[in-house]
Amino acid sequence: MGNHGKVQRVIRELVATLVEELGPEEAAARLEIAAAHLRGVSRSQMQVTTHENTAATVRPRVVANR
Repeated sequence: MGNHGKVQRVIRELVATLVEELGPEEAAARLEIAAAHLRGVSRSQMQVTTHENTAATVRPRVVANR
């Protein structure tokens, strides 16, 4: 990437703005969530949660009287 320095500067400015607007703890939490999204961590967690919720709502089969 030819503009690596410019990208780093923009990222620093964005992080500084987040910290100014949200405070250091909230900015850090949001950046961690964003990094997890980029790595795909949250997608697998959402799939597990969806699977667990679906399994909990399945009704048992009713056996017909013979």
